[in-house]
Amino acid sequence: DLARKRNPVVEIISVPTVREKDSLAMSSRNIYLSSDQRNVAHLIPEALRNATLLASKGLSQIQVKNETKNYLKKTDLIELEYIEIVNNELLELSNNEVGRILIAAKLGNTRLIDNMPIMFKANA
Repeated sequence: DLARKRNPVVEIISVPTVREKDSLAMSSRNIYLSSDQRNVAHLIPEALRNATLLASKGLSQIQVKNETKNYLKKTDLIELEYIEIVNNELLELSNNEVGRILIAAKLGNTRLIDNMPIMFKANA
């Protein structure tokens, strides 16, 4: 929707992320990872999957972000740049609204980005 407002001739087509065997998002940047970095890079998509599970269990966005940060602290090789949770308008996500959780992190000089759909369960 943001792209449509800024440039109505641009069409964004969403497709599933193609992943490597260890679930790391496929990217030409992956070849720059050392073997040690590659051995821990799988923690990024694991953290995203864990975040979606926590959201479905009713944790708040702040709690999910904090738990995701803690998950990535399993290694000091991952330098987290950001974790964001947004809707399709890149605005704050409401409960029962499908959005995305986004992560950017550096492993050495290699910047990796990944995202997954997420939906927070409304508090009863």
